[in-house]
Amino acid sequence: MVATAGHTLVTLPPRILLLLGACCTVVMAASNGMSVNNFQGLQDVLEVECSSERVETYFDVFTVSLFLLKNDKILAFVSPKSRECTTSSYFSACVVDSVNPRLSRVKTLLVDLPEGHTESFGCNVTSLNPQRRFVTTSWSLDVRKERMSARIFENIPTIVEVECSGKPLSSGNDLLTMTLYTSQNNQVLASANLKTHKCVSSHLFASCLLNDRDSRGTSLRVLIPDLQEEEIRNYGCTVAFESFGWTKSETWYLNAKRNSK
Repeated sequence: MVATAGHTLVTLPPRILLLLGACCTVVMAASNGMSVNNFQGLQDVLEVECSSERVETYFDVFTVSLFLLKNDKILAFVSPKSRECTTSSYFSACVVDSVNPRLSRVKTLLVDLPEGHTESFGCNVTSLNPQRRFVTTSWSLDVRKERMSARIFENIPTIVEVECSGKPLSSGNDLLTMTLYTSQNNQVLASANLKTHKCVSSHLFASCLLNDRDSRGTSLRVLIPDLQEEEIRNYGCTVAFESFGWTKSETWYLNAKRNSK
């Protein structure tokens, strides 16, 4: 139970809020304040975050909670007013900003998510609007581990960056070549050859990082400027590598999607 500004809030499962001492509670949707990234560049550790910065600027934020959708298990909870941070069995953290509560956020680490498996997260932000009504803003995010990745480029929502990296390969493998292409028509967007130290790109802006010390650190990245909102486009990446004297190849796929603002 949390006491805030003369009102008493009883926290039930995270998608249910019972409010005593106020006229009503409003549940609303907003631009998604959730995100996921590799933690410290580690391939097998994902950082899931929810920030209250995306709620309306004139709302006074009271609590932010991050939870698993499948069982409503709360992973992290923060109250900027009381500077209270509660975590769970997951490695979680809170960033509290008592001066500007809208900048407060919670985050958790997702470790060893199986390849191709999806874990769904939810986030509730409880705030007070100018009409003195408590508002709960809810978001959800599906996290799926792929051998390739796609993300917004430099916070520019109209440009998506697609990346293929050799990091998913086992430590005993030596990467030889890498080719990134569109699955629809097999058009090659970028390629890298570690033996000849050659990188080739197409009509798109592409980046090629060759790593001689550890070939698995090699990566290809391309910028996709024409992906429409909610459009899904499939990309492939074929890697050839040497493993214990044998030359092998694998092909990975990724569905890149540009979410609506």
